[in-house]
Amino acid sequence: MVESPADASDSGIVARCSLNGPGAAVGYFSLPGGTTVESLAKLSMALDRQPTVAVVAAQREKMEMQFVEAANQRLMREKKAADDRRKAELSSLTEEVRQLLVEAVYVELALASHRDLFDEGLLLDFSEQAYQRLKRHKMPFAGAIKLIGSGLSKPRPDDSLYVRLQESKNDVLTRRFEAIRGKLTNRLRELVEMKKKMDVPGQVVGSSGEFELRLNGISDDHSSVGPPQPATPAAGY
Repeated sequence: MVESPADASDSGIVARCSLNGPGAAVGYFSLPGGTTVESLAKLSMALDRQPTVAVVAAQREKMEMQFVEAANQRLMREKKAADDRRKAELSSLTEEVRQLLVEAVYVELALASHRDLFDEGLLLDFSEQAYQRLKRHKMPFAGAIKLIGSGLSKPRPDDSLYVRLQESKNDVLTRRFEAIRGKLTNRLRELVEMKKKMDVPGQVVGSSGEFELRLNGISDDHSSVGPPQPATPAAGY
């Protein structure tokens, strides 16, 4: 807790706790009990009606602990909500990468169904090895297969996607394969970046930032108190 030199008085009507830096938050407590002030209306009432009271070190410590605990709870709620959103996005992105790999396999199989004597590299093989053969194209296919791992569906000659692709001409299939390559490159990059973000630990109040506890009374400039910041409801606002 860092006390402002201008507000180092041992008496006041309300206490204003604040945290600057990561997880910035503001909380107000009425004196002498250190009860959380939950709205601007209650803050105005406390400032207008209550007399100035003395505040001892133990009360300061108690309010600091209340404030830090509330701020940490807020951060944990926000982190959980953000993690849940990222997990949903990650699941959706992973499925999109998987579908792009399936489509790429069927494009190659459709090309293989049109092969002639000079297309020795194309195999009409409806097995899981069809995905492994995509690796010969290097990135992004090798990276996507490594990241996705298992769970890729076995290609089927009766799959509606393959049946439609088989009716396309080779130049159309080649352009489609290149379009899949470009889209897969972008999605794979997004997937890797999202996984990195999910590995970042959450911010804990007290690990960084600057704390301040100010005691405000009737003679103080109330403009320095202000309403609780809506984006930082650390103490229950």
